[in-house]
Amino acid sequence: MRTLSQIMWILLLCLLSCTKDEFEKVWFSGPKNEVVKIWVDGIYTYKPYDSLGHFNVTHPLGPVFKVSKIYRVSGSDNVVGEIDESKSFLDVTSTAIRIDLGGIDLTYLITIYDKSGNKVVMRGEGIIYFHNEGWLRQNYVGGIGKFDGITGWSSTFIVTNQDTGIHTVTVKEGQATYRK
Repeated sequence: MRTLSQIMWILLLCLLSCTKDEFEKVWFSGPKNEVVKIWVDGIYTYKPYDSLGHFNVTHPLGPVFKVSKIYRVSGSDNVVGEIDESKSFLDVTSTAIRIDLGGIDLTYLITIYDKSGNKVVMRGEGIIYFHNEGWLRQNYVGGIGKFDGITGWSSTFIVTNQDTGIHTVTVKEGQATYRK
């Protein structure tokens, strides 16, 4: 009983020596430190940035498909919110023809900023079929600001406008875990 009493006195002295701000920091971490896990939902637009180059993917029967190396990313989702298109991009890192699947394999890195400057980075891979539709899968690999330490994944469906090269991407499923 005496030990419990001494511990209580020490705790009381520690609490009385803290300022209100220090007390709140220690005892009430608040919603900023809350870990949230959500299902991802959103729609993005990838606009080719052809002035930065493109990959030539040659089909064995002759046609050459051009895949931009860099795309501007716009749109929104329920993780980032509204995407800052002026800073957000998709960087295609490799392409390969897949005759057996009737399309082009891609690997890429996506960097997305929200309007407050917080950043999410995703690494992805997928296939775009010759009929201008395809599937992509992304993994969250990092972030800055409120997305520091983000993890998760998303699976998306992509449709390409053949005339403009603009891709419309819809999240079909996915989840993200980060500190809110």
